[in-house]
Amino acid sequence: MQAVVFTGQARIELAQRPEPVAGDGEVLIQVGAAGICGTDLHAPVKPAIFTPGVVLGHEFAGTRPDGQPVVVNPIALSCGHCDACRRGFTNQCLTALAGCSGVARDGGMAEFAVADQRSIHLIPENVSVREAAWTEPLAVALRAVGLGRVRAGHTVAVLGAGAIGQLILQLALNAGAGETLVVEPSALRRDVAAACGAAQAVPPSEVTRVDRTYDVVFDCTGAAEAFANSLALVAPGGRLVMLGSYPAPIGVDHIPHEASVVFSSVYRNDTEFAAALRLLARGLITTAPLTTAVLPLADHEKAFASLRDPEQAVKVFLAPALISPP
Repeated sequence: MQAVVFTGQARIELAQRPEPVAGDGEVLIQVGAAGICGTDLHAPVKPAIFTPGVVLGHEFAGTRPDGQPVVVNPIALSCGHCDACRRGFTNQCLTALAGCSGVARDGGMAEFAVADQRSIHLIPENVSVREAAWTEPLAVALRAVGLGRVRAGHTVAVLGAGAIGQLILQLALNAGAGETLVVEPSALRRDVAAACGAAQAVPPSEVTRVDRTYDVVFDCTGAAEAFANSLALVAPGGRLVMLGSYPAPIGVDHIPHEASVVFSSVYRNDTEFAAALRLLARGLITTAPLTTAVLPLADHEKAFASLRDPEQAVKVFLAPALISPP
């Protein structure tokens, strides 16, 4: 079968792999869709995170041999007894993170994948397999919004309008957010945010013209230089939620208005993952405007290149059943 693999030479390549066989307690899945995440995108510059030779793809859904559509929680296998698990922070369990599908063990960028039965969620009838592949990033966004404590009437700013930022915007609006602002360099992504309900969508260069502060600010950029704008936008006593990893140090030269800064990390395993799937089933999240392209595995280079250019894409999926045109 075809598979997109992170090689031992820190490259992302299309390879031929034997079809996997499900062992005890495992399920074979015919993959329907696998999303490309920023983690996948930056794999070549973060080789220590990935197991050499691993099949990429931690955002995926497909069909079991019995025909039941399922979606996989890639970090479901928390140990239950470490300090993080005992405190309820299963998203910090090293066992779960060390066994992450698409990072430590083979994931969903292949025609078939194997997953532990404990990581499987049944997809509701009114949710397509492709839409269900949004569950994992939506769970990330859901955790961040929960940490931001967004309430009805709160003003909300989102810096970075990639897939996670776009989902946070929709979740905040669903929570009853009032005035909303999206800060994003890409005109394409600003347009998508505006179409999804953002009251304002501006490039970073125009932040100084914004004449208000916000109760809750989400920094989804992963860019150290954006932190100053985040601090400038947070209201007195407000909350700043930081997502992603930052390749350069973040500097603080003043403490703004007794604001709280909170760091958000993935999601609390099945609790928030299942909640994200329920939101999709209830039709509360619009994924169509965020889905820029769906391409076959053979076009993975095109798919990755498209996502690297913010003016071309918000989210790109690989669909193994698709065939590249001649």
